[in-house]
Amino acid sequence: MKLTKSYLQKKADIAIINGKIITVDKNFTIQQAVAIKNDRIVGVGTNKQIEDLIGINTHVIDLEGKTVLPGINDTHIHATLFGGTRPPLSLDVGYPEVRSIKDIRNMV
Repeated sequence: MKLTKSYLQKKADIAIINGKIITVDKNFTIQQAVAIKNDRIVGVGTNKQIEDLIGINTHVIDLEGKTVLPGINDTHIHATLFGGTRPPLSLDVGYPEVRSIKDIRNMV
């Protein structure tokens, strides 16, 4: 288990156990559990290893085999494309809708 030195003697705020923790290290290691203290990951390893970081005030989340992908933010959404192709964000200024500069001014 990897531990941040400054947190070795402290208990985690959150412990996530019984899961598949994709670490995204150089070997894409999959672990069982992760411990978090002050918004930082302070330990990743087996349930047994993370157990040492669980105190009476630690919020424990049992993943029941589910997967965690830390640090992944998926901003790929089509809603913005949809909205950007519809009025009022998008105007059809092509022929035959628009035949003159006056038509463009009126549309805008």
